[in-house]
Amino acid sequence: VLLRESPRAYINDQLLSVGSKFTVKDGTEILEFEVLQIHGDTVLVECDGIQLTLVLAQNVEVTK
Repeated sequence: VLLRESPRAYINDQLLSVGSKFTVKDGTEILEFEVLQIHGDTVLVECDGIQLTLVLAQNVEVTK
């Protein structure tokens, strides 16, 4: 999550902000989600009136 005046988050290889929409394919069905809120490592999304909270993975640097 990039926290600024307008926070953004990477979901499905897309940089999204509040109000952005993205699709997910589930078998033959395509579901459209809208980003409602972005806070820290969580993103609240909505699809067909159902709200879900996504917990995002944090970037981890590995050095040898």
